[in-house]
Amino acid sequence: MAELNLRKKVVEGGAFLVIRRGVGIVISLVGMLVLTKLIGAKFYGLYSTISVITVYLIDLCAVGIRDYLIREEGELKAESFHSAFSFILVTTLSAVLIGIALSYPLSIWLNSPEIRLPFISMLVCAPFYAFIIPCTAKMERELNFRFIAWIEFHTQTIFYVLALGMAFMHAGVWAPVLANVIKVVISCFICSKFAKYKPRFYWRKQALGAMLHYGVRNVSARTVGQLRSLVNPLVVGRLVGPEAVACVALTIRLIEALSFVNTAIQHVSFPVLSKIQRDRHLLGKALDEAVFLQMLGMAPFLIGFALLSPWLFPLYFQDDWLPILKLFPFLAVGAIVNSIFSLHAVVLYVNGSNRVMFRFGLANTLLLGISAWFLSQWLGIFGYAVAEIVTIASFAIIHLGIRQICEVHYKQAILVLAACVPPFFLTSAAYPWALLLLVPLPIVLWLPPIRRRIRMNVQQIIRRSEVAS
Repeated sequence: MAELNLRKKVVEGGAFLVIRRGVGIVISLVGMLVLTKLIGAKFYGLYSTISVITVYLIDLCAVGIRDYLIREEGELKAESFHSAFSFILVTTLSAVLIGIALSYPLSIWLNSPEIRLPFISMLVCAPFYAFIIPCTAKMERELNFRFIAWIEFHTQTIFYVLALGMAFMHAGVWAPVLANVIKVVISCFICSKFAKYKPRFYWRKQALGAMLHYGVRNVSARTVGQLRSLVNPLVVGRLVGPEAVACVALTIRLIEALSFVNTAIQHVSFPVLSKIQRDRHLLGKALDEAVFLQMLGMAPFLIGFALLSPWLFPLYFQDDWLPILKLFPFLAVGAIVNSIFSLHAVVLYVNGSNRVMFRFGLANTLLLGISAWFLSQWLGIFGYAVAEIVTIASFAIIHLGIRQICEVHYKQAILVLAACVPPFFLTSAAYPWALLLLVPLPIVLWLPPIRRRIRMNVQQIIRRSEVAS
């Protein structure tokens, strides 16, 4: 009974997020494609560099406090949220000062002096996250996924309306930068309404002690792992230029947008898995279910893009964006392999296995950074794509770590993976022989265990969709 209830909570709890993000995916894809066409590859590459570095600094300043607020067992007092707000406020203000000092060396490294002022402008928004992070953690702790989905949908819409409006006025890189600044400010007001939280500066060592103890242990692994996001802007940007950064960044954004089910399941899974972290058997069952559900949600959209993009992409984009079709299959392979292990990583974080995650993050980042540095000098932009495949080897560290916590199964996941990978390369194969890449897909999907499991999950999602409507 407990297993059935858990499946219902994971599948049905995430269904509303999936439905909302299904609508949001249309806005995101259309908005992103129009924005990139309007501002061009160079300006989008600069914005991507600014965005990635800013997000990394904000995550670093949060020191894992959001995860602590979600996973901590028992009732949390208001002082815990006030302490989180106060600490993040101080660290983000410090990050703004450090970022301003680093803006000049960054512009020299990237040979882009025009990046300085937009970077500083976007970084100034960092202190607002001192309020947003406790609010969203409070809602996730209460499993208020409906509110979270509503907030994400509306703030995303606000961003693209503003960014496209300014892009039409030829604002260049400033279009997405200023739109992001305004979006962050509006998010504060929306989060306040739904989380019903009013911040107060509260600085007590006792209140901060527990969350920093968890956060400092956790942040080393998370920080090292997230360093990989800097490889594209700092390595590809240095060796190939901002236009290449734009192509890689847009490919990554396309895959992330098409993987909205993956993101929704992870949103649901962290607080749910936190509540059953002591039940090894139930944890293994939940993990197996969520991994299969993620792959089931990702594969159709990625394969659909691979089928249609060779025909539609050249009609819309100029030649400087066409390398995306060559990059896509490699990055899609990395994304779907990551979907198998991303929830394993959630379980490791929930159980405090930070050393395992530190080793994984270090290995993954080093493999990507070193491979991209050498391969990009030889293959240009495609060096990064090959480097993403090289990093798959690092997932062995997560596998060895998760086996110490619960029993995991890969048989069905590997079968689905083997069927999905060949169609990804439709973007760079010649027709009509390219259609042979689709042959493994129906064969695997027709296998009785896979067919039964897909039918069961689809039926649950449909029932939840009918309830939500």
